[in-house]
Amino acid sequence: MERLTDKTEQNMKQNIFLFAATALTLLGLSSCNNEIDGNVNHDEQAQVGTTVRTIFSTETTPTTRATLMWHSGTDNKGAAVHWEVGDQIWVYESYGNRIVSTGSNITATQADAKFYFPWLFRANSYKVNYLGHPSNTDGKGVTIKGQVWQSYADQTDHLKYYGDCAEGTATKVNGKTGQYSVRFTHLPAFLNILPYSTNALIRGGMVLKKVVIKSSNPLTGVFPDVGSYGLDLGHATNTGKQIEIFLNNGNGFAVDNDQVNQWRNGIYCVMVPGWHDLTIEYYCTSPITSMPLKFTKTIAAQNYAPNTITNITADLSVMSFDYKYYMWDAQEDLFFQQAVNYGQYSLFPVPWPNSFSDSRYYNGPRVATAVKSAQSAPNVNQALWYAQSSPYIDKDIVWMHDGVIHQGGIWLRKLSVIAAERGVNTAERAPNGVDYRDPINALGAGAFNTDWHWNPPYGRPADIQNYIFLPAMGGYGFDAGIGRLGGDSGYWTSNYYVWGRTHIYSGCAYALTFKIGAGGLGLNNLWVSIPRVEHAAFPVFNAQ
Repeated sequence: MERLTDKTEQNMKQNIFLFAATALTLLGLSSCNNEIDGNVNHDEQAQVGTTVRTIFSTETTPTTRATLMWHSGTDNKGAAVHWEVGDQIWVYESYGNRIVSTGSNITATQADAKFYFPWLFRANSYKVNYLGHPSNTDGKGVTIKGQVWQSYADQTDHLKYYGDCAEGTATKVNGKTGQYSVRFTHLPAFLNILPYSTNALIRGGMVLKKVVIKSSNPLTGVFPDVGSYGLDLGHATNTGKQIEIFLNNGNGFAVDNDQVNQWRNGIYCVMVPGWHDLTIEYYCTSPITSMPLKFTKTIAAQNYAPNTITNITADLSVMSFDYKYYMWDAQEDLFFQQAVNYGQYSLFPVPWPNSFSDSRYYNGPRVATAVKSAQSAPNVNQALWYAQSSPYIDKDIVWMHDGVIHQGGIWLRKLSVIAAERGVNTAERAPNGVDYRDPINALGAGAFNTDWHWNPPYGRPADIQNYIFLPAMGGYGFDAGIGRLGGDSGYWTSNYYVWGRTHIYSGCAYALTFKIGAGGLGLNNLWVSIPRVEHAAFPVFNAQ
């Protein structure tokens, strides 16, 4: 497919250049002789490997087409068309007969191209289609797909696999034997997503792993006959209202820029044109927190016309967490398949799981170490290192969850930093040298003590790069058959509380718990608790 090298960037909607494929040359043939037009040389014939009867020649005029490569700039200066090896075009000879080009002169990415057909065309005009990569078309239709993989930032080579297509009408050129000219126009609409972050606290090392685009109207679908009906939804099947864009094979694009930077992390997708009220979700990671971040941008309904690109800028600045509440090491979170969702969690209680047949129920009855949702959480020893390694309570920091603004959290020194400073393996021993994963150590001298509390100071660490942040998001507790959100913020560890030589399962698990301004003195409390697993639900975070 041809590459469009754009020379501009526009902040909102822009016409994507009219693609011009001109001088569509037709060679008249007799039954015995090749009557080759003077504009065609014998090398072109040899390249096709068959009798050349038609040549479609393209010009480098501003155009619409497939590979939409955008660069810096704010003025609309148009774009230049570039074709790529493997590009094909299809002539709509009749309803049941679509004729594909059998060769071209394309040897690399190039501005001009000629497409060859071993077919004698006679009509004054023909409809012509570009249908993307051959793997995405049967010569008649295309599929605008709901899962998209973009390997490199600021590149649009992938669009040919996910539904890009165009149409034009080829007309005879007066005075030229069998020559036609054609001008193509893109049929889909395109988004150019441009993330950045003005928050220096999270920007360093932040990575955007995935983008999800949602609309109340179809964004994707199978269009079985583009030549006849274009992208008319009335003739589409398997339509969908969501597009997932996976970046760099799941490794993501860096979002360490504090302003729009097209080459750094420009993202493109193709979608069904029309009216859409878009919700765009950005799934990120940042070394400042080991919890996933999700930023959400909503855009009021507007018309995304065919043959246009809309630039979507997004400042990923306020930490937006994508945490979920789990019973200890449950397979699914507390709100899984429930009538209420996280956006309503502060307003509505949630039905409480009460049996192992419910995938939201805790992992048990005799599981000492997590293997499901809490598998990557810190173990009890690491939780004690967190608690005793200069934590800070940050009561002023602002963060979001499902569009709701919250405040406050805790800064914990990274385990890797603690290990390097202390020369210890934080997973194997607690600060007092005891391994509390061993049930024998739950009793006797050095036994785990639920009265151990620490009072972290208010503030933010000076060496903040050596810390991770956890939001103060409370926890769910059991109350007469339902779960209600409480005030103490807890995070599960990966260890069940098992004690004694006979490995008595207590019905509890270890959790790192804190409370901001607890008690009449306003002291902050931090402790490793052992809540009952059937009565509590907390988020989890990855040990880091």
